[in-house]
Order: sequence, then structure tokens, then C-alpha cells
Amino acid sequence: YSDDGLTCKQCDGDGQYNDIDGASACKLASAGTKPSANRTTTELCPKNHFSIGANDTCTACPDGGHSKSGSFACEKCPQYEEFDDLTG
Repeated sequence: YSDDGLTCKQCDGDGQYNDIDGASACKLASAGTKPSANRTTTELCPKNHFSIGANDTCTACPDGGHSKSGSFACEKCPQYEEFDDLTG
């Protein structure tokens, strides 16, 4: 991105990416996503991971939690039940 129209800068802050050359600002990854390795787009968080957005990584669900890909939170199964990976 370029904030002065002359000098290009990297979008390398937490959760930043840029999908337009010469943009005047970086974009932030939305909830359930993280910037791609080259920071030109975003990727969905994988299954059993989540992101609240504006972050470089997705966080693994805590023990007993699960999520679909692209989630902003994890869910817990009710007591004495377990998550069935096949039926969701």
C-alpha cells in the first residue's frame, strides 16, 4: 500500500493483507479468516480452529470444542455428548 502515493509499504501488521496494487491502505482479515502467506488475500480458518479477525493466525479450539472451517468461535458439546465429525 502507499499512504503518500509515492512509497510502497508492506501490509505486514497483525491480520493485514492487500488485494489491490497501489491501494492507499491495508485491509484486515475478517472473523474466521487469516491473511494468506503472501498477504494478497485471506484464507478460511481450518476446521476446529477459529479467529475473531484482524489476526495472522487461527487458534485451535480448546479441549472439548469444535468448529467448522471459517469460524469465529468454537462450540462445546453438551455434557455426556461428543462431536460427530461425520454428521457435524
